Amino acid sequence: MLEIRSIESTMLFTERAGRLCQVARVVVGGPPGQAVVCRIDGPGLECPEPWHGVIGRTGHVTAEVGFVDRAGRAAGEEVEAELVLEGGGASAVQWAVLRVAEPGWTMYMVSHFHYDPVWWNTQAAYTSGWDEVAWAGDRRETFQHTGLVLVEAHMERARVDPDYKFVLAEVDYLKPFWDLYPDRRAEIRRLVAHGTLEIVGGTYNEPNTNLT
Repeated sequence: MLEIRSIESTMLFTERAGRLCQVARVVVGGPPGQAVVCRIDGPGLECPEPWHGVIGRTGHVTAEVGFVDRAGRAAGEEVEAELVLEGGGASAVQWAVLRVAEPGWTMYMVSHFHYDPVWWNTQAAYTSGWDEVAWAGDRRETFQHTGLVLVEAHMERARVDPDYKFVLAEVDYLKPFWDLYPDRRAEIRRLVAHGTLEIVGGTYNEPNTNLT
């Protein structure tokens, strides 16, 4: 038995069959492993390319179905939409109200890293070398990169990719890097001057507003 558990409109857009489509996020349920197809219909709506997927082991899957508002409604307006779910000879239909979003926005993802000093581990552990065992006792997990390694990783990427930009939001990890590798200071200054690197956060000790 197929079922449509939830439908929500998003502010996201994607390309489907060469058309710019708004994304509706739909949670559908059914037998695990069942292949399903989702599409959106409705007055003034078009689905250039139905969504194809498979129900997961938990008995549900989230589908991102693209649709086009051919009526040219303004952003924020609501429109009735019919969602059709089909698979394995079964089907389910449900009506929902979607909110029209505005296309043309651009999202910028800024590369950076963040650590919470002396919360999960000591600052000495966070600033150790990659090959050193910095964990207390017999805990020898080495899956988490240290602060010094991450600073170096960003700088290495900037050397090979002139379009790469990043943020260092941890002064308390940049400071040990600055002290341990004085030969890299000119490179850091150059990255800042060129706008490749932006240093964020002016305090060495990070105030915890949750303490209040």
